[in-house]
Amino acid sequence: MEPTARLSVLLLATRLAAAAWAGPPPKARVFLIGIDGASWNVVNPLLARGRLPNLARLIARGASGPLKSVQPLLSPAIWTSIATGQPPSVHGILGFLQDDERTPVTSADRRSAAVWNVLSHFGRSVCVVGYLKSWPAEPVDGVMVSDHVLDPDVKSGQVYPRDALRGLSTLRAWDPDSPAEIQELRRFIPFNWDPDYERTAKRSRIRYLENKLVDLYLATPYPWDASIARIALFLLSKRKPDFFAIYLRGLDSVSHGFWKFSQPGPLRASSREKKDLGGVIPRYYAYVDELVGRLLRYSDNETVIIVASDHGFGAAQGSPPPRLRSGDHRPRGILIITGGPVRPGKRIRSASVLDLMPTILYLEGAPLARDLPGRVLWTVLPEGYASEHPPRTVASYRGLRPKAQPVAAPKLSEQALESLKAMGYLQ
Repeated sequence: MEPTARLSVLLLATRLAAAAWAGPPPKARVFLIGIDGASWNVVNPLLARGRLPNLARLIARGASGPLKSVQPLLSPAIWTSIATGQPPSVHGILGFLQDDERTPVTSADRRSAAVWNVLSHFGRSVCVVGYLKSWPAEPVDGVMVSDHVLDPDVKSGQVYPRDALRGLSTLRAWDPDSPAEIQELRRFIPFNWDPDYERTAKRSRIRYLENKLVDLYLATPYPWDASIARIALFLLSKRKPDFFAIYLRGLDSVSHGFWKFSQPGPLRASSREKKDLGGVIPRYYAYVDELVGRLLRYSDNETVIIVASDHGFGAAQGSPPPRLRSGDHRPRGILIITGGPVRPGKRIRSASVLDLMPTILYLEGAPLARDLPGRVLWTVLPEGYASEHPPRTVASYRGLRPKAQPVAAPKLSEQALESLKAMGYLQ
């Protein structure tokens, strides 16, 4: 490193360290539970029917409302904005793939410091599990489990530190080759899914299409969510991090595939299809609610719980309509904040995904960077809280992120490419 660059890094570290102790900020413990694609237009009816008891308790105890997204309305871009507090034009993650449309975007492509980088710098321990576009895992004060932890083609960078998940195979919650575990999908569908449907189900076009929908939109994300949740619960049983984050992806996938069977829209479904597939989305929401309940066992009343989605959902639009996909992204997701100093029963009326990082940093006792475009969500906190606990600031967190090591990202498999195409992310 050049002397001038070394001096700049030293000065930045000195300023940040000084800011860390320049007052009595709150130092709450924060859980960020990321649920891709969760939408109030599905959540609210399920709450009314008592189907989401854990989310209902969080809402009753805290603040909730819509969460405005950013463009492009693609999950990698938005979740990276949540993690960095910066728009995609600044952090550099615009989608799933590089320009060759075969090589995945990785954490090495991110240009901005993430919340786990900043908190680690200030000595706050972190545990991040499955966060989108977090591979290769970065050095943190704690544990980072990347979103490629279950990918057999990835041989390094899955976890930091490397020995954090000894015996990873025992934490996989689902064996795709086990007939007994395949039938776990019956919690969402009333028929036996046939993984060999391409060969056996063509005699019945209806059954073939139903099996293909399950294959593309449910049979992969469900075991992924189940395994990621099991890993998170294992880690939380062993440590008590100051900041915990988990990313659950399944709702996005099932909403893309099964929207028309239970939700209103221009695409019609037959009575047979509604009977077979109309329960998938409500049941998956109920399943995610169960996972939230299990995670909450490792929190207490002083832990600030943030449940957020990157976007909402609605009926797929366009002409001609998609062949299988019937749901598409909408620009407002869900936000629930509860615990610690958060006021109960508060309605959040104006919040952006860019506001989550500054809010987390403030609650964790870290200074705010003045170049973050978002703001602390003061309205969820008691009146006068900012005066009693004034925020501290630094100019920027540019230069704070550890330099990424060069990685050779594996090319996506044909199955993974088909999945992205099925959800409308690729042509």
